[in-house]
Amino acid sequence: MQENRIIFENTVFLDVVAEDANELLALVYQQLLRDDYVEPGFLEALLQREKQYPTGLQGKYQAIAIPHADPIYVKRSFIAAVRSAQPLQFKEMSGQGKCLEVQIIFILGLKDGQKQLNSLGALIELFVRSSESALAFMQAETIEECLEIFAPLQDKVVKE
Repeated sequence: MQENRIIFENTVFLDVVAEDANELLALVYQQLLRDDYVEPGFLEALLQREKQYPTGLQGKYQAIAIPHADPIYVKRSFIAAVRSAQPLQFKEMSGQGKCLEVQIIFILGLKDGQKQLNSLGALIELFVRSSESALAFMQAETIEECLEIFAPLQDKVVKE
């Protein structure tokens, strides 16, 4: 039932070691490119959009970032769920230039604009307004545990 999924085993990344946010995005991009989720221009578009329109959001207990790029760079829809090994700085979405310390990053690669909006809303609901999902993701030890944590997100995005 691959068509009814948006988060896959190979789009969950745990404890990624990177010097900064750009390096983390580049590391994940390389894997997404190898697995044929994205076109070669995806990383540049992702970095450019993040620079112009930051995606950091402060949750109850954990800040997250939701970088995304234009759908023309997406071959197959996905959400990459990334947990950084250490906090990395992402600018806050408010546009005031404030940096947040982020360890949870969701990279959206969605071909359908409506699903992108649904995904943003679901991520904000599950990982910003509520803390349980964020805390569970930070404590998860396996990809299988993560996929269970993301099941409500997957259901909201795919069904709508």
